[in-house]
Amino acid sequence: MEIAREKGLPELQHHILPRTKGFVLLMKGIHKHITGVYDITVAFQTPKNPELSNLLIGHRCQAEAFIRRIPVSEIPYDDEEKSAQFIHKLFQEKVMILFLKIFYFFINSFFL
Repeated sequence: MEIAREKGLPELQHHILPRTKGFVLLMKGIHKHITGVYDITVAFQTPKNPELSNLLIGHRCQAEAFIRRIPVSEIPYDDEEKSAQFIHKLFQEKVMILFLKIFYFFINSFFL
Protein backbone atom coordinates (compact mmCIF):
# COMPACT_ATOMS: atom_id res chain seq x y z
CA MET A 1 0.00 0.00 0.00
CA GLU A 2 2.88 2.35 0.78
CA ILE A 3 4.31 2.09 -2.75
CA ALA A 4 0.87 2.75 -4.26
CA ARG A 5 0.53 5.88 -2.11
CA GLU A 6 4.01 7.07 -3.07
CA LYS A 7 3.28 6.64 -6.77
CA GLY A 8 -0.22 8.11 -6.57
CA LEU A 9 -1.83 4.79 -7.56
CA PRO A 10 -5.05 3.33 -6.20
CA GLU A 11 -4.63 1.14 -3.14
CA LEU A 12 -5.86 -2.34 -4.00
CA GLN A 13 -7.25 -4.57 -1.28
CA HIS A 14 -6.67 -8.30 -1.72
CA HIS A 15 -4.32 -7.72 -4.69
CA ILE A 16 -0.66 -7.00 -5.13
CA LEU A 17 0.40 -3.91 -7.02
CA PRO A 18 0.74 -4.97 -10.67
CA ARG A 19 4.24 -5.03 -12.16
CA THR A 20 3.70 -3.13 -15.39
CA LYS A 21 7.27 -3.19 -16.73
CA GLY A 22 7.36 -6.98 -16.62
CA PHE A 23 3.97 -7.15 -18.32
CA VAL A 24 5.11 -4.84 -21.14
CA LEU A 25 8.31 -6.84 -21.64
CA LEU A 26 6.39 -10.12 -21.69
CA MET A 27 3.76 -8.82 -24.14
CA LYS A 28 6.39 -7.42 -26.50
CA GLY A 29 7.95 -10.86 -26.70
CA ILE A 30 4.82 -12.98 -27.13
CA HIS A 31 2.17 -10.77 -28.75
CA LYS A 32 2.81 -12.30 -32.20
CA HIS A 33 2.39 -15.83 -30.85
CA ILE A 34 -0.89 -15.48 -28.92
CA THR A 35 -4.35 -14.13 -29.69
CA GLY A 36 -5.51 -13.35 -26.17
CA VAL A 37 -4.74 -13.18 -22.47
CA TYR A 38 -6.95 -14.78 -19.82
CA ASP A 39 -7.75 -12.77 -16.72
CA ILE A 40 -8.83 -14.99 -13.82
CA THR A 41 -10.21 -13.73 -10.52
CA VAL A 42 -10.99 -16.30 -7.80
CA ALA A 43 -13.27 -15.52 -4.85
CA PHE A 44 -13.13 -18.01 -1.97
CA GLN A 45 -16.28 -18.47 0.06
CA THR A 46 -14.99 -21.08 2.53
CA PRO A 47 -12.57 -21.01 4.17
CA LYS A 48 -12.20 -17.24 4.16
CA ASN A 49 -8.39 -17.40 4.09
CA PRO A 50 -7.49 -20.54 2.13
CA GLU A 51 -3.90 -21.69 2.03
CA LEU A 52 -2.32 -23.57 -0.85
CA SER A 53 -0.85 -26.13 1.54
CA ASN A 54 -4.34 -27.08 2.77
CA LEU A 55 -5.58 -27.49 -0.79
CA LEU A 56 -2.60 -29.68 -1.67
CA ILE A 57 -3.36 -32.09 1.18
CA GLY A 58 -6.99 -32.41 0.11
CA HIS A 59 -8.87 -29.93 2.26
CA ARG A 60 -11.91 -28.64 0.45
CA CYS A 61 -12.81 -25.08 -0.28
CA GLN A 62 -15.67 -23.40 -2.02
CA ALA A 63 -14.79 -20.79 -4.60
CA GLU A 64 -16.08 -19.04 -7.68
CA ALA A 65 -13.96 -17.92 -10.59
CA PHE A 66 -14.51 -15.03 -12.96
CA ILE A 67 -12.66 -15.69 -16.22
CA ARG A 68 -12.47 -13.41 -19.20
CA ARG A 69 -10.45 -13.42 -22.37
CA ILE A 70 -8.82 -10.18 -23.46
CA PRO A 71 -7.82 -10.09 -27.13
CA VAL A 72 -4.20 -9.02 -27.67
CA SER A 73 -5.51 -6.29 -30.00
CA GLU A 74 -7.08 -4.57 -26.94
CA ILE A 75 -3.85 -4.56 -24.92
CA PRO A 76 -1.57 -1.53 -25.42
CA TYR A 77 1.68 -3.48 -25.06
CA ASP A 78 3.82 -1.16 -27.19
CA ASP A 79 3.36 1.93 -24.98
CA GLU A 80 4.56 1.53 -21.38
CA GLU A 81 2.41 4.34 -19.97
CA LYS A 82 -0.79 3.15 -21.69
CA SER A 83 0.02 -0.41 -20.70
CA ALA A 84 0.42 0.62 -17.05
CA GLN A 85 -2.94 2.41 -17.19
CA PHE A 86 -4.51 -0.68 -18.74
CA ILE A 87 -3.14 -2.99 -16.04
CA HIS A 88 -4.10 -0.69 -13.16
CA LYS A 89 -7.63 -0.37 -14.56
CA LEU A 90 -7.81 -4.16 -14.90
CA PHE A 91 -6.77 -4.65 -11.27
CA GLN A 92 -9.30 -2.04 -10.10
CA GLU A 93 -11.97 -4.05 -11.92
CA LYS A 94 -10.75 -7.19 -10.14
CA VAL A 95 -11.25 -5.48 -6.77
CA MET A 96 -14.81 -4.59 -7.78
CA ILE A 97 -15.47 -8.17 -8.94
CA LEU A 98 -14.31 -9.50 -5.56
CA PHE A 99 -16.44 -6.95 -3.73
CA LEU A 100 -19.51 -8.00 -5.71
CA LYS A 101 -18.78 -11.70 -5.13
CA ILE A 102 -18.38 -11.16 -1.38
CA PHE A 103 -21.64 -9.18 -1.32
CA TYR A 104 -23.35 -11.97 -3.29
CA PHE A 105 -22.05 -14.63 -0.84
CA PHE A 106 -23.28 -12.57 2.12
CA ILE A 107 -26.75 -11.99 0.67
CA ASN A 108 -27.19 -15.64 -0.26
CA SER A 109 -26.05 -16.94 3.12
CA PHE A 110 -28.14 -14.39 5.05
CA PHE A 111 -31.40 -14.71 3.14
CA LEU A 112 -31.36 -18.38 2.10
